[in-house]
Amino acid sequence: MPRQTKSAIEKKPRSKPEEFPETVPVNATSRFKNNKSMKIAVIVFAVLILGALLYQYKSFFVVATVNGRPISRIALIKELEKQDGKQVLDTLITKSLVEQAAAEKNIQVAQSDIDAELAKIEENLKSQSLTLESALSLQNMTKEDLISQLVIEKKLEKLLADRTAVTDEEVTQYINDNKDTFPENSDVESLKEQVRSYLSSQKFSTEAQSWLNDIKSSSTIKYFVKEFKIED
Repeated sequence: MPRQTKSAIEKKPRSKPEEFPETVPVNATSRFKNNKSMKIAVIVFAVLILGALLYQYKSFFVVATVNGRPISRIALIKELEKQDGKQVLDTLITKSLVEQAAAEKNIQVAQSDIDAELAKIEENLKSQSLTLESALSLQNMTKEDLISQLVIEKKLEKLLADRTAVTDEEVTQYINDNKDTFPENSDVESLKEQVRSYLSSQKFSTEAQSWLNDIKSSSTIKYFVKEFKIED
């Protein structure tokens, strides 16, 4: 058998190892392309959804535009904080303290209590030729705002019931001390009821302020906005 020359051996093509194929299998390439397309589709879909949500709820981010320039809700909030921030924060703190104290004593406010208070307010407004709706509009309030305030007031009244009770002796003493200020021939029972309501209101105002001062001093209140800290 003739001997192969060196050059013939060198020219003979060498087979590549099986573990290093020349090309990626077709099915692997397809999977890669499919995964890439899927990711792009998901991103595009997410962007479209986000854009739709931003458009639908744009009032959460922009409260007005002036010649096309937006005024952000954050800017509005910051300005409101400068003007009424301390007062609003103090109101929210008071509301939270009352709600917590009422919850600890399992104090609830019945709908009948709220309806009765609304009826009293409407009756008083009638004497001033006003309706509840018009009065609320003047105060830039809604009926829901008023009800929320009434609930807090009723809870506080129940919390302080033992400190604001008015005795018959106190009513009689007040009438005797101020008899010259009452109309002649006043109905005695009606007068007593008016005096009792007046004295109760006075006591409630005094005791409520005292109670709030005491509970604030005994509660842990942390202010994260330094300029809003309510001075004692």
